[in-house]
Amino acid sequence: MAYDDEFKRQVVNDALETNCTAASRKHNVSDKTIRGWVKKHQQRQEFKETIAPHIKPIQHGSRVLVIPDLHCPFDHPDALPFLLAVQERHSCDTVVCLGDEADFHHYSRWPKDPDGMGAGKELEKVIECLQPFYRAFPNVKVCTSNHTVRPMKLMFDAGLPEAFIPSYEKMLDAPDGWKWDDKWFIDDVMYFHGEGKSGQNAHIQFLKAYKMSIVHGHIHSYGAASYEGTHLAMNAGCLIDEKAYAFKYAKHMTVKPSIGCGVVLNGKTAIFRPMHRDENNRWTGEL
Repeated sequence: MAYDDEFKRQVVNDALETNCTAASRKHNVSDKTIRGWVKKHQQRQEFKETIAPHIKPIQHGSRVLVIPDLHCPFDHPDALPFLLAVQERHSCDTVVCLGDEADFHHYSRWPKDPDGMGAGKELEKVIECLQPFYRAFPNVKVCTSNHTVRPMKLMFDAGLPEAFIPSYEKMLDAPDGWKWDDKWFIDDVMYFHGEGKSGQNAHIQFLKAYKMSIVHGHIHSYGAASYEGTHLAMNAGCLIDEKAYAFKYAKHMTVKPSIGCGVVLNGKTAIFRPMHRDENNRWTGEL
């Protein structure tokens, strides 16, 4: 026979005031059943009095949208609508870009594609490509990175003093809300580009090395989130157009890029969001 909660509470109160046998006769419920109800009631009371006071309430922190390597102007054609959809799905209030927002293929020390853009044209295309991202995300914490720093390194190698080298903000014609730094710390999670390690378990190796929660980019493949105790680690993948000439070097690599982005909720939960694509490499619109 099923009993509602209000009836159970009344029976338990009567049993505590008298005894289980008396409550059994009064309510026509078996003595064994009432003893079980009383035991559960006492366990709940013990929890409230001894354990519950020591449980800290959830501290609501930031809901971070993590933008991985875009490599503009060689970003995936659906990168922006995909990011906006993920931001809306998770109600993200903070945005971090993990770096390599620009590719600067022409500035590379590696061989350049002879049919590719020249230095000036590529910079023009980078800025043009980033403009929609500036409008969509007016405030972004950006991590310095090995691709975006390429022009600065060339200026430094040419012997130009620091006063002649432009800031990232000026070089990329960025809005005031876009700020660059080597690392960003939000809710005890460190966000950085991710140079220095590689491979499938790089995010876990970074976690072990820094002994704290981390999120990185740089490694285009193996997008994933993992945990070790209360610490999280995530490689947020990338949002590149792998068919672009800047990525010809990876054409025959067995392991392909993990196209997607990341989300970190309150510094406690990391989610790698893959971009589901169709046979034409376009986002299907699904999350």
